[in-house]
Amino acid sequence: MSNKIIKQQLNLLSGEQKASKKWVPKSHISPLQRIEKKTETPEDILEQNLKHYRETLAFHEKSNVHQKKIQLVKNHLNKDKRVIKETKKINEQVVKKKFKERKFRDAQNKKLYTK
Repeated sequence: MSNKIIKQQLNLLSGEQKASKKWVPKSHISPLQRIEKKTETPEDILEQNLKHYRETLAFHEKSNVHQKKIQLVKNHLNKDKRVIKETKKINEQVVKKKFKERKFRDAQNKKLYTK
């Protein structure tokens, strides 16, 4: 079911919109007609909508395009993580280098002033 049909059903349940009576073959009863006839409760129909929605999600999870999109996102995230790790590593190296330089300067100053 599409989102349009689900919205129509929700509008009917809330009473905002009256059902439009269009020609439908007798062999098929649409979900909107089920609500009109009150043969099923609104909860049952919403439950069917949820079941259909879950089936479409399962289909999208299995599709190749969806898998490619997931792979692209993972690759992008991995690149971002790698860049963050590299910047952290560079920052640590800079801090260590500055610490060594300061330690060396302090040692040089100590030698100069102790003589």
